[in-house]
Amino acid sequence: MATKSNSYADRVRNKLRKDAEDALSSSGGNDLEWVPDFGTHKVRFLPPVKLNEKGKLVEDTEGLFYWTHSYHWIPADPKDLRGKNGKYLWTRKQYEVPAGSGKMKRDPIDEAVQQFYSVGRRDDDQELLDLGGVLKRKRNYFAHIILFTEEGPEYKILADRTNEGKLMRIVCATMGIPFWRDVEDNWVDKASAEIDEDKEYFDLIDIEVGHDFKISKKKTGNNPWDISFEDSFPIKKSRALTDDEQELLAERIDLTSHIQYEEDYNNVKLALESVIGADSDDDDDEEVEDTKSVSSPEPKRKVKDDEGETVDPDDEDAIEEMLDELD
Repeated sequence: MATKSNSYADRVRNKLRKDAEDALSSSGGNDLEWVPDFGTHKVRFLPPVKLNEKGKLVEDTEGLFYWTHSYHWIPADPKDLRGKNGKYLWTRKQYEVPAGSGKMKRDPIDEAVQQFYSVGRRDDDQELLDLGGVLKRKRNYFAHIILFTEEGPEYKILADRTNEGKLMRIVCATMGIPFWRDVEDNWVDKASAEIDEDKEYFDLIDIEVGHDFKISKKKTGNNPWDISFEDSFPIKKSRALTDDEQELLAERIDLTSHIQYEEDYNNVKLALESVIGADSDDDDDEEVEDTKSVSSPEPKRKVKDDEGETVDPDDEDAIEEMLDELD
């Protein structure tokens, strides 16, 4: 019997799926990352650095001390969306499709999530709302720190893995600076922009007159996201970095390039299909068709928030705030 040929389409499809698996296998982090464990930890936040026109790292004297990178959580088992197993897929918010065309397309998962919420709310479909909640874009917050351990000071990249930036919000409030939910999108939390003239603020960044900071992480419930950093506080006495600590400044990197993003639009689509295509073997064909129809782009419809106000589908900040409230 003749063997079926391996067509061009088959080869490309298989390669893209392999590329997608490779992209999903990495969380984008490295050994320098440090995520606070439960308990109390002493750290010192460090000034940011950036690449200049010549590609050399220099002090970023006016830049925000942290950076945000965003991702989609892709569950390992699409039939168990809230399961613990899954992988990070760090994606761009816009992709040039096709490459070199100059035409930009929105991340297909972002596009699908907006539709899941829109149709889910319209039809009171909790499954679609749950799917949107799992796949929606989330953020991590990264900052340069010195971590003080029993072995001595170490340079680390602090990773605040709470989508709301629970820790970074407190650090910003301690310094009296606005909190950026997404630095790349210039999305500022409005409430954080208000300054209380009667409150004492601390400079946590300056290497000469800055303050160390105590991070306190506590469990507040049974869910993984039920944590609090509310008891974190600055050390009131300022101090200059020691000579040994200043040597650690040379280990800093440009945080904007800390995460490796998936650059192939098709791989992002494949990751989306790996989740929403999970019902393809189900017996109920009508339900399968309904699910698939949501994954393809629809005409833009008006979206309303919980107060009945119309939200512009192109206003990503407003949409993001609405999605967070739904969770």
